[in-house]
Amino acid sequence: MGLRWSDINFAGGYFIIRQQIQRVNGHLEASAVKTEASQRTLPLNKAIKEAFLAHAERNNIDMPSFNPDRELTLQGLVITTSIGTAFEPNGFRMREFYRRVSECELPHIKVHTLRHTAATLLKDMGAPVKEVQELLGHTDIITTLKIYQHGNFDLKTKAIGVMGDILSDNFPRIESSPRMLLS
Repeated sequence: MGLRWSDINFAGGYFIIRQQIQRVNGHLEASAVKTEASQRTLPLNKAIKEAFLAHAERNNIDMPSFNPDRELTLQGLVITTSIGTAFEPNGFRMREFYRRVSECELPHIKVHTLRHTAATLLKDMGAPVKEVQELLGHTDIITTLKIYQHGNFDLKTKAIGVMGDILSDNFPRIESSPRMLLS
């Protein structure tokens, strides 16, 4: 919610996560992300870049130049209300996220569930856990492994199939009971 246009380097192909939006003493403020690991540089792939540019064009946004050292502020946010102000974090969840989940006919999920989904999909695609940890901004790799990445039944099935093929090809056929293999 705190990403600003000035945090996006379109030419360099990356963007920087460095601030978040929080309600403090009754009003919204931009504040630094929770931990040093939460402040991170993420790649700007073609699909994300095109989505950002289309969003800017639809909303007639004059994008400022890349300036990651700019003070933390609610000005120039990428995600805003229809009148250009910062979203109340709960407001985004209630007015935007849940509506879009419903339109896609998905089961009711929490926004945070998307982090678990991303971690698991990256694991399933073979991304090293260190890279997944850094993408998600976890301080400790154990958090990524134990909490965010989940098993995949299809991959387990494939692994057991491969193991079965290896064992079948390397062990002689024994015409007696399987118990003999264990003795």
